[in-house]
Amino acid sequence: MTVDQILAPDAAVELEKVLLQHRVEQFLYHEALLLDRWRWSSWLELFTEDVLYWMPVRKNRLRRQRDQDEVPEGIEMAHFYDDFESLRMRVNQMHSGTHWAEDPPSRCRHLVTNVIVTPRTDDGARSAAELDVSCNFVLYRNRLE
Repeated sequence: MTVDQILAPDAAVELEKVLLQHRVEQFLYHEALLLDRWRWSSWLELFTEDVLYWMPVRKNRLRRQRDQDEVPEGIEMAHFYDDFESLRMRVNQMHSGTHWAEDPPSRCRHLVTNVIVTPRTDDGARSAAELDVSCNFVLYRNRLE
């Protein structure tokens, strides 16, 4: 058996992981670009109708509390907690011209980094349909000169 025969299966699996990582990163970069260019309708088209789009209110924690969930069960304290219909209402409001808080529009830049992609598993079986993706991002928003 040659070295190429030994490495080929692992190399194919690694290549598949790299390609998946690239596709997910490109999706996140595309989403950021749509938001930065105020293309709200195109951004909304990225979501399925069962979306839950939310951002929890973060708070400082003591070291002994680090293992607790960010939002305790039963408490839905969030900056926003939107389903598809409420996202559509937000997008329609941005297109209406009556969104006075965004006239003139903010200048925004979304910076996405540290993307980690893990195929979701059910009972140990890998699912090609769903992924767990985590990333860090920074949103820079400026309204004044």
